[in-house]
Amino acid sequence: MKTYIDRGDVSGLQAYLLRDNTEVNVPLFTGPEGKHPVHPLNYVCDRVYAKIVDQSAGLAMVEVLVNAGAKPNGHPDQLDTPLLAACRMRCDDIALYLIDLGVDLSARGTHGGTALHWASWIGSDRVVERLLLENVNVEDDQNQFQCTPLHWALDGWLNEQGNLRGQQRVTELLVKAGAALDARNREMKSAREILQRAGLDDWLQRLDGWALG
Repeated sequence: MKTYIDRGDVSGLQAYLLRDNTEVNVPLFTGPEGKHPVHPLNYVCDRVYAKIVDQSAGLAMVEVLVNAGAKPNGHPDQLDTPLLAACRMRCDDIALYLIDLGVDLSARGTHGGTALHWASWIGSDRVVERLLLENVNVEDDQNQFQCTPLHWALDGWLNEQGNLRGQQRVTELLVKAGAALDARNREMKSAREILQRAGLDDWLQRLDGWALG
């Protein structure tokens, strides 16, 4: 099964699972030394992130795996659910597919972040917009950094230059959904103060306008 995923061979994977789907929830190994076990759905996201498999083939393989019996929420004893993996690894189409399946949106993974935290940090505005339709908590700060999703979006925008995507629009979406600009993180910094220190007063003014409705 792993070989078909590594090749991005959707039809080969489908044919294989039609013959034998007993491995569909068995962990596959990834990481620098190939010693890190992850659910097959997470493994597909890893291959997409590594640019071994393209986004469309990744989504198609996730659909094949789910139709063959892969559990959309992955293994309960593993840190990241497939949705969290998709959000962290910029697999937007896979994330949207999993959300539509009704997966757990409150699960916490790496650093205690939820799907909304990770999609915000990565700047996946489409995923954030979809998550907000499910009334996820925009003020959730129960993570390692005691940061709200708005803090995570600002960190991804201002501190991770290789990570720039749609974080600016994410901040707009979050504020329009009720995210507070004055909530403080573990370092006692608010989103307002972070924007001011970055010299983004014009954008802060726009966010303030949206916050007022």
